[in-house]
Amino acid sequence: MNKPSLQARSSEDAGRHAVNAFVRDAAARAPAGGRVLDAGAGECVYRPFFEGRRYVAIDRGVGDRAWDYGRLDATADLERIPFAAASFEFVLCTETLEHVARPAVVLAELRRVLKPGGTLALTVPFLHPVHQAPHDYYRYTPYGLRHLLGQAGFEVEGLSAAGGFFTFLHLQLGDLPSHLPLGVKASAGSLLGWPFRAFVRASAALLRVAVGALRRLDSGDVRPLHYLVLAHPSKGE
Repeated sequence: MNKPSLQARSSEDAGRHAVNAFVRDAAARAPAGGRVLDAGAGECVYRPFFEGRRYVAIDRGVGDRAWDYGRLDATADLERIPFAAASFEFVLCTETLEHVARPAVVLAELRRVLKPGGTLALTVPFLHPVHQAPHDYYRYTPYGLRHLLGQAGFEVEGLSAAGGFFTFLHLQLGDLPSHLPLGVKASAGSLLGWPFRAFVRASAALLRVAVGALRRLDSGDVRPLHYLVLAHPSKGE
């Protein structure tokens, strides 16, 4: 799974590009001067989207040793968010819920710190390889997300999918070289093995170009890469 970046291009990382676009649009809902909690912020790549708001970033800081967690405002477990109830007008939680062992507890905490009438913007991966091991626990269907959010006291405003079969296949073909080493070993079959692997690699590259042209036919109902959710505290909660 690629490192989060605002420079992600649709042609190379369609899933991250879709998540970035979703967060950019959702950020417009955060009121000027309002408090924004980025829960599971990592390297705080989305801070620029919240200019004019009071952006607060928290994370456990254990997901990836190569990341720089130095820009966090607080290092905290999302099961015990260190802020008072109803402290934020907007809560962002992107590509994080799969990394928590007790998602129902975390969603309840996000609900607790969100003000009535506030907005939760949530994204989760669906078809993605294991990443940030051993802190990778779940993948969610839209039905599971609605169930968990409802239990936590949220009302889902919108739930959409990013990507589809052809986008998924395009990404898998691009990842083929990492699973197909081309080194020549000192063995009897190596001279035959190397040309074969080179042929497969070249064929995959050509097929990836063809599949890329078919991505416009994608449906999020089949093999999506991510789910994107907007939710609010339930009325009467």
